[in-house]
Amino acid sequence: MPNYVERPGIEVFKKTVAANVADFCLAMYRGLGLLDGLRVVRSSDPAFRRVACDVPEFFVDVPHEGEIVRARFNAGAPVSGPARIGGTTQKHAGSETGAPMLTLHEGGDSFITLPATTAFAKEQIKPDARHPASLDAIRLRCTH
Repeated sequence: MPNYVERPGIEVFKKTVAANVADFCLAMYRGLGLLDGLRVVRSSDPAFRRVACDVPEFFVDVPHEGEIVRARFNAGAPVSGPARIGGTTQKHAGSETGAPMLTLHEGGDSFITLPATTAFAKEQIKPDARHPASLDAIRLRCTH
């Protein structure tokens, strides 16, 4: 590590303890002074999601078969054209029906459409990865 990081950074690394990768990175960034003057909030925080701007393309954390899953919301019209998945092109679910719906990607070419009765609140919304709110996290190289 001394070939890549100066001694103070190594000491911060040695002292940092956290329960998960996200907390470890935050503790490291704080220890290195990289977050001085910044307020850090988690995108999963319901209070943050409540005050976030509305986004046209998003995923929703909803219950399904006894667990919380992240399903893509579709307003009933193809909002970003077909999706390229593997070697095939898939239409977004709901584009033919005109009805809003949530879909889960099962893998490969397989998708599940959740019941239309699945209701959700703003606290459950996560922007599509192409949205600027998500791109900011990618620019910081901290997407966890």
